[in-house]
Amino acid sequence: MEKGEEVMRKIACILTTFLLLSGCVAPFMGYRSDKSVARINRKRLSLIVKGMTKKEALKVMGEETFYYCFDGFDIIDNPAFEETIIYGNEEEIEVIYYFTQVGNFYYSAQLEECTPLVFKDDILLGWGRGFLEKLIGKNGYTKKKRQ
Repeated sequence: MEKGEEVMRKIACILTTFLLLSGCVAPFMGYRSDKSVARINRKRLSLIVKGMTKKEALKVMGEETFYYCFDGFDIIDNPAFEETIIYGNEEEIEVIYYFTQVGNFYYSAQLEECTPLVFKDDILLGWGRGFLEKLIGKNGYTKKKRQ
């Protein structure tokens, strides 16, 4: 075997090892894909129950930050968004959004990729976009404050 071929084999071996390790090491370091974060949150949604306190629901859903690989390393906050909605006769609800669907991911979770959990007086009323829209009406809110 010529010296040039031996060098090329070593380079190929090093590159292959690097590629294999870079794909396998990320999950062990706490990094996840956006799909796995959405799957984790959907699974957790199946464990919550109407009438839970906000503290209980957040404990089930988690409040950790996920690190993921997407054109570099980025994060998904859990929960992704929180807002207070005032609707109807000045009724106030708190809405907490969790990332549950992978759409056109733009380096951070988008509102349409999230499932809302709806609380009133720190009690879980329900969750899901359909539930929220039915509660406040399609355009029925008067004020919205995002935090």
